Amino acid sequence: MLDYGLQIASPGSPGLDGSVSATPPGTNSTLTLQALRNLSQSDVLLANLPSLYYRLLKTDVNTRTLANPQLRTSDGTTAQARFGDQVPVPVTTFTAIATGGIPQQPITSFEYKNVGVNIDMTPRVHHDGEVTLQLKLDISAVGAPGYQGLPTFNSRTVNSTIRLRDGETNMLAGLILDNERRGLTGLPGLASIPFFGRLFAKNRDEARQTDIVMTLTPHVIRRSDILERDLRSFLVGGEASPFLFEVPAQAPTPTLPTRPDQPRIEPIRPPTTTPPPPSR
Repeated sequence: MLDYGLQIASPGSPGLDGSVSATPPGTNSTLTLQALRNLSQSDVLLANLPSLYYRLLKTDVNTRTLANPQLRTSDGTTAQARFGDQVPVPVTTFTAIATGGIPQQPITSFEYKNVGVNIDMTPRVHHDGEVTLQLKLDISAVGAPGYQGLPTFNSRTVNSTIRLRDGETNMLAGLILDNERRGLTGLPGLASIPFFGRLFAKNRDEARQTDIVMTLTPHVIRRSDILERDLRSFLVGGEASPFLFEVPAQAPTPTLPTRPDQPRIEPIRPPTTTPPPPSR
């Protein structure tokens, strides 16, 4: 931020905010044409005379945040990470002064909002060791004051679903926010004069840049032992589904070795019925 220049202003006001009053002796506050003939220098009062301020200020702030969090969670469970501050936000509700009355008494409470880098991700581990990450990234910052000085927030949100191998790194970049502001404050007309007007005006140049780079690397710590027979498909249906029963004309499917404690899955066959006796 670079702030420099000259500023003509009244005390307590950024511009010229003064007053001129004339009170002839022996009269009330009402000024008439007859009283103007008897005015003297002691009868004219000037209030809040303007002053000339000069300002030279330069501010340079460079902040770098490096975080290396390691989150461990179960399959299908959402993991959260919060980096930033909590900003109070006023919330006003109206209640009745007396029982059964009209809600007209304001009551203000505060809710805290997480401002910074907020990460929510849900992992899904597949049988081949790959991991699907359902990612929600929210980057927020406090903006300029809004209506009646209430806080405003600048937010950037990214929702993505990515599939990575164990140990593979994915990079999220391009979340750049660049703001440049230039302001000129001075007397009307005088501040608009080329070259000369900037000497009697207040100049304010402000630049703010935010860049966020994030890398994600999943690691499978432990997963269930899945054998080939666990991936074998089988058909399950009812008696009304003829395609779900075993077809005798097909060649028998070789059975895989099973563990002693594993139940054997048998195909569903149609029930045998006895034909009714012939009637006479």
